Amino acid sequence: MALIAAGLPRYSSYYSNHVYDDHAKVSLLVLRQHLDVSYEEMTDVLGSMNGVIRALRIRSIPDPSTLRKFVKRLDPDVLDKVLWHTAKAVCNEQLIVAVDATGFSCSNASRHYVRRLRELKGMTYSEAPVRGYEKMTIAVDTSTLSILAADSCSSNISDYKRIGPIADDMEKAGYDVKCVIADKGYDSEQVHRYLREHLHCETLIPARKMSEPAVSGSKRRRTSGFYRGLMKFFFDPVTYKRRSIVESVNSMIKRKMSDVVYGRTPRSRHAEVLCRCIAHNIRRMLSLGVKV
Repeated sequence: MALIAAGLPRYSSYYSNHVYDDHAKVSLLVLRQHLDVSYEEMTDVLGSMNGVIRALRIRSIPDPSTLRKFVKRLDPDVLDKVLWHTAKAVCNEQLIVAVDATGFSCSNASRHYVRRLRELKGMTYSEAPVRGYEKMTIAVDTSTLSILAADSCSSNISDYKRIGPIADDMEKAGYDVKCVIADKGYDSEQVHRYLREHLHCETLIPARKMSEPAVSGSKRRRTSGFYRGLMKFFFDPVTYKRRSIVESVNSMIKRKMSDVVYGRTPRSRHAEVLCRCIAHNIRRMLSLGVKV
């Protein structure tokens, strides 16, 4: 139902051979992240899943190259819309949202392997032939633990610089957001203004120096920015405790699926991250008794 609501057509081209439709391919990509297997292992395991084959209405097991090629041409906006619809199935109104970022390794190389490369070949850490990591930022509904929006990038960029795409996605999805909670990594006046102007919500982000408000006539340095200074007067510590829920969701994704992404390109890694978020939301739907 989420694929239909997202507007994904059954076939991307009129001249398609109509063996596997796009709905089945997206479902297999999400199932692959749920099972935490490679494309080759996916085709092997799928042969014993008669229920999945009947539900997807496929006549044969797809080749691994079929899914790899499909990921390369799949529009990431489609996965974003599927994620929104899976979240809306369980979310209520007046959402209290927690935002945080985490990293996924792009290589299975152990620290011992990297250290030995440096010792034997005289390489620095950056010169060792090991891929870096993918940074994922998610917005989580603190009531249902479902992921409302997700974004990823392949660079070590500051957390507060990635809040824009998350806010834009939540605005496009039409969520009724009451408050956005984030840690000190997002402490910026621009972040406060962007969230409040686009989502029309409150923000709860502690300033880096939560000292007492400056008294008139004192020489204490005031906190720059209106909303950053507002955090010193109207900071709700009880509501802020709900921020730890997004940490739990990050842990759930890494424990139940994997903390490694295997895509070779930023586009394929971004698709993997979104498929993991969709798989997590489907888990939440099943645990809450919502029909998938």
